[in-house]
Amino acid sequence: MANNTIATPYDDNANPIASTKQGRTSTGLGSNYAAMIVDGIADPADAMTAAKLIAVHGELYNGTTFDRHLGVNGVALVTSGGTTATAVAVGTASDTAIKASPGRLCRVTITAAAGTTTGTTPIYDNASGHTGTILVVIPNNTAVGTVIDVQMPAAAGITVNGGANSPAMTISFV
Repeated sequence: MANNTIATPYDDNANPIASTKQGRTSTGLGSNYAAMIVDGIADPADAMTAAKLIAVHGELYNGTTFDRHLGVNGVALVTSGGTTATAVAVGTASDTAIKASPGRLCRVTITAAAGTTTGTTPIYDNASGHTGTILVVIPNNTAVGTVIDVQMPAAAGITVNGGANSPAMTISFV
């Protein structure tokens, strides 16, 4: 199979096997979308075949409309650092709910020294308390300025189980 410079696929006999078309609306694509048409049934709008339509854009069809997922102008979010950050003060001796819904724990930055160098501060996959799956355990002797790249999915939420000797930290998440 050979391709020309505009990326239309051709078979071995130089016959196009797919074409591209801007602004298709009969298949659900709006005028801001490019589409690749592949073999299938005839499209009533322009008699091109359109059983399988491959959107070539940063938006995803959710079954009803097209969505831009956590991005700008259809550019998808690709950061590993999260989109939101929450600070937890040094020595916070109670649970701190960081996120009360599913997401991703991205990074933990230690911003102030703990009251003691013994013990740990666990972060749980939980919307409000310190039960369930532990996403990461931060040793209380972790040096100030340390960035811990976690990148763990949180099915229920994110909660820090602080203690009187926990270090101060900033939690970034999506």
